[in-house]
Amino acid sequence: MARTDNFKNQHVQILTIARDIKALLTSPDAAKHTVEVRQLLSQLSGKLSFHLAMEDKSLYPFMSSHADAHVKAL
Repeated sequence: MARTDNFKNQHVQILTIARDIKALLTSPDAAKHTVEVRQLLSQLSGKLSFHLAMEDKSLYPFMSSHADAHVKAL
């Protein structure tokens, strides 16, 4: 498994939740989905917080100390 596989999987999960929220909010009966939207927003918040923490504590330190100058510059 590549070092970035977990991050890519998290991106998919985050985008899926965002699309689900958008679909509910743009539906003709959006007002009926307030509880579901709130639950999805809570899930989104948790996944984003976890993802950003993983980047800060794992990915960015690894990249900033990488031997390849291009990777380090990213």
